[in-house]
Amino acid sequence: MDVLDENDTKIGTTQVEREWSVPFNRYDDILHSMMTFFEISTLEMWPGMMYNAIDSVGLDEVPV
Repeated sequence: MDVLDENDTKIGTTQVEREWSVPFNRYDDILHSMMTFFEISTLEMWPGMMYNAIDSVGLDEVPV
């Protein structure tokens, strides 16, 4: 997060406390994979899974 002065000039940055969370619908193991496939095939709550997929950027990287 940028720190700005009164003229909107960047004068530094600050660290923001964040928490890493893993969504229930994932492909890390067979149980969660089968539940995810089932929910997508029945079109149950699929927009949330779609947005999780859009937010994914890579291994050990956080979405921006």
